[in-house]
Amino acid sequence: MYEIKIFIILIGIFIFEYIGDFIFQSREVAVTKSNNILILLSHLMDIGNVLAFYFFSLLVLKIYSFSIVNIFLFILIYLCFHGIQDWFIWKYFKFIKMKQLTNEVNDRILEIGLNRENTFKNMLKERINTYYNKKEYADDKLFYNIIGLDRILHIITLTILFYFFLIK
Repeated sequence: MYEIKIFIILIGIFIFEYIGDFIFQSREVAVTKSNNILILLSHLMDIGNVLAFYFFSLLVLKIYSFSIVNIFLFILIYLCFHGIQDWFIWKYFKFIKMKQLTNEVNDRILEIGLNRENTFKNMLKERINTYYNKKEYADDKLFYNIIGLDRILHIITLTILFYFFLIK
């Protein structure tokens, strides 16, 4: 029975973290959190508040009793990992996407035989604007792969921290 209760609590952690990470996150936060530390910190506070609410609910409803110190450490350390991950994973996406768009523009310049030096910067700027303004990322497999990787890493981190701070 103990193992089932722990498993259900862990699933609850995943659900509440998802609420804080995705449902409470605006489009603006999603786009700017890897470039603006204050936006990222605000995003992390949302996640931390949702997780704290979940653990507080478990304690008040006497579903499970965790050490307050361990809950605090679990949330704090998780938010540190989450923040580092969010800061860098979307920089990685932008780096890879920029390489793809640069190659696409280079290929196009070669294809139509334009003078590369005069047109490259303008064409690349136009292509980047088109990608973001027309929301081409909505059809971009790389974008969804990064979101999937982001989720997997968050779940792995939550699981490991849950084990070391709240179970062991």
